[in-house]
Amino acid sequence: IVTLPDGRWIEMKCAGEGAPAVIFDYGAGGSIASWKDVFNPVAQTTRACVAERAARGLTDPGPTPRDVNAVAADIDAFIHAAKIEGPIVLVGHSLASYHVRQYANLHEDKVAGMVLVDPSGDGQTARFTEFIPNLAELLGDNVDAEVVANCVKALREKLLAAKNLDEVWT
Repeated sequence: IVTLPDGRWIEMKCAGEGAPAVIFDYGAGGSIASWKDVFNPVAQTTRACVAERAARGLTDPGPTPRDVNAVAADIDAFIHAAKIEGPIVLVGHSLASYHVRQYANLHEDKVAGMVLVDPSGDGQTARFTEFIPNLAELLGDNVDAEVVANCVKALREKLLAAKNLDEVWT
């Protein structure tokens, strides 16, 4: 866990040493665990880091709106709080391709390269909706905030009690 200047917690995992550091971001519906099969091999050759986005895992919610600029700002704040040395290589899967591209647009001097894995494209939602007219209904917003808050509280208690943080990450 790193704490941002505004006091929010961001759950993260970093391993390995070397430069450039590789920063992973996952697609919609994913988590930091989405990168587990890629993360460890990369960490054997250089520094690898991944963080949960706002309101995911043990990460606190962020300011709204949660648009691409907000996520890019969180990536920058995470990099500073975690003391990750630049330049970095960004890896973004699907939805995260927007995040890493925007981060690179705003901070090109900090970025050595970028890898986009099955990237989302501009206008993608409109194309999906054309073929799946009830897409918004299917995706829905059925999140129970109280249940989420209780889960996060329980996970934080587990984190604070854990002697080995890898137990929490898996």
